[in-house]
Amino acid sequence: MNYGGYVLGTWYPMGGFYQLVLAMKTVAEKEGARFHFNSPVEQINTNGGKVTSLLINGEELHFDSVIASSDYHHTENLLPQSLRNYAETYWEKRTFAPSCLIYYLGFKTRIPGLKHHTLFFENPLDAHIDDIYEHKQWPRKPLFYACCPSKTDPGVAPEGHENLFLLMPLATGIADSEAMRERYLLEMMERLEKYTGSTGLMQQVDYKEVTA
Repeated sequence: MNYGGYVLGTWYPMGGFYQLVLAMKTVAEKEGARFHFNSPVEQINTNGGKVTSLLINGEELHFDSVIASSDYHHTENLLPQSLRNYAETYWEKRTFAPSCLIYYLGFKTRIPGLKHHTLFFENPLDAHIDDIYEHKQWPRKPLFYACCPSKTDPGVAPEGHENLFLLMPLATGIADSEAMRERYLLEMMERLEKYTGSTGLMQQVDYKEVTA
């Protein structure tokens, strides 16, 4: 990923990266692929050591072959216990990639001094990493990433508006609450205001969605 960024350059599809997803879907459909949305796989059924069908929304559907690109642990949990390569105790000892807190924000004003990509690394990196992997707690001195695609692509926000998302890495399995999420949003916004020389950005938010 670093090599791609430095040597090949970073590319952005106008309209957002979802346009790439739609383009891949179009190509696949031209080749005869069919997509089933809102269809979570609940179970992988086997016979004689071979996958024969999937249980989807309570219905058994048969396939000639199945390719699983989901997380390995999740995929194994869809198989009978006897066909899994690892016991649950194995997964309990693994160190998983961090989670994250993401805010999708829309502003009814433009934000000066902000680029498409901005890393807010004013605090020591090691302290944030230790809070994720060693202490498994909310970061005491968080770092975060801000992405403002409307700086590159005016089509992703109404005229005179701004499209921004903020991402802060987190430890997995920590206690979560709306109050805690809002606390970190306010901190990120304060640092954003300081960096851009803006004021009152929270009052300019006209769209907000959060995921963690």
